[in-house]
Amino acid sequence: PGRLVRYRLAANTCRRLSRSTKVVPLRGADADEWWIARALGCGLELQSVTSRSPGDAIGGGAPEKRIRHTLTQFDGVAAVADARALSAAITAGVGRGKSHGCGLLSIAPVSTGE
Repeated sequence: PGRLVRYRLAANTCRRLSRSTKVVPLRGADADEWWIARALGCGLELQSVTSRSPGDAIGGGAPEKRIRHTLTQFDGVAAVADARALSAAITAGVGRGKSHGCGLLSIAPVSTGE
């Protein structure tokens, strides 16, 4: 805990409407808020956040069964708040669409010269 790390997360940023099966994609500031709200639960106390949309992830086989995942890549620096929660987030992934390559969280230590 307390160690500074650089992080990268490529996540399917979406929100399920309350009491509904409808899932709404989040982009821009809404996607940033999605990550900020989840980061502490993933063991990270965010120091900085930058985001970009590298394009959506599309999964599934036949064209009529394809699933589109709104993909947002988050990069920044964070302090480790909970090492166990961070380990679980790295191992299990973050958010929806993990079976289609979304939710990968990776970290690297911040070197002392930065």
